[in-house]
Amino acid sequence: MLKHRLIFRETMTMFICLIVIIFMSCNTGNKRQQESVSQTFPQAEAFEVIGTWADDFSAGLLWRIVKEENGTHVLEAGTPWQNHCILRKTTKNGNVIYINTENNEEYYQIKPNGNLDVFDNYGYIATYKKIK
Repeated sequence: MLKHRLIFRETMTMFICLIVIIFMSCNTGNKRQQESVSQTFPQAEAFEVIGTWADDFSAGLLWRIVKEENGTHVLEAGTPWQNHCILRKTTKNGNVIYINTENNEEYYQIKPNGNLDVFDNYGYIATYKKIK
């Protein structure tokens, strides 16, 4: 029984590390990139919320995709919302997906039930449950 708990704990630790890496990859880049993002996305809240999801593995962490007034899609995390990651909306196998423009290896797909599936070059990572 102890061995099973240790394996479960190690698996959960690795999964949480993966989620943190994904989260951090949305924040990568030099100061110039961050300044350009700030200039591109003014503080005024002129946007449409595409969806909001709960991350089951990182307690209390929320994710949302918004469509800015200029048509740009952004992935935001936390409350208050922060750490903008610019997304490119496209289709793959007939499904609408949102690709992280700062790291083309990650993409997000909203399922018919409203949940958000997260993928990278290796395949499926996680599903976030729709809350709004």
